[in-house]
Amino acid sequence: MRDEEELKEMLDFILNQWRNVHQRKVAPTAIDDEADVK
Repeated sequence: MRDEEELKEMLDFILNQWRNVHQRKVAPTAIDDEADVK
């Protein structure tokens, strides 16, 4: 069942990417960091 394994890996990857993007938008610390850089 190689296809199932590949599908699971893809879903895990997408979920991780979504989590990263979501955390960046929501986390107030990320906004503070950006302000500090500028």
